[in-house]
Amino acid sequence: MKKYFYLLLVSLVGISLQTCKHDFAGSTDLELLEFINNSSNYVWYKFSDQIILSGSRSGHTESLLRTKYSPLASTVLDVDGKVIADTSFPVGSVIIKELYSSPTKLSTYAVMYKQPGHKDADIYGWVWGYLYKDGSVREPASNKGKACNGCHNGQGSIDFTLMNNEHP
Repeated sequence: MKKYFYLLLVSLVGISLQTCKHDFAGSTDLELLEFINNSSNYVWYKFSDQIILSGSRSGHTESLLRTKYSPLASTVLDVDGKVIADTSFPVGSVIIKELYSSPTKLSTYAVMYKQPGHKDADIYGWVWGYLYKDGSVREPASNKGKACNGCHNGQGSIDFTLMNNEHP
């Protein structure tokens, strides 16, 4: 009887692991999720919470977005709520892009956290997160922005941000 119980238990664990559709969150992904969950005092791009069309160069599958900046990151926004040209975000800045598949359906968060020296920071000092609305991981922070840098390192970016370029 014990033998069958253990066989059943191992089978159930194996099935549950195979059917899981998202990666498990690592410690950095959980850290970024905490930023998302505590972002009520963040400042919206152009001081507007309006959901807008993604830019023409967007690598995201979602067609709509809105972006907000932590209080520290917002110190480099101008009087119109746009990123000041040729600026650099202060260490500790957090930027959260909300990605929508329709005007009422938030699906994914893309997070940038400026923290040089962090174990998951890229060579430019940014930690990149890509999380589904439910908190599961779409692209782990441990990948150091490999899925993000191609676009964010392009012409017209300001410290790896593209809002001014794509949404002037």
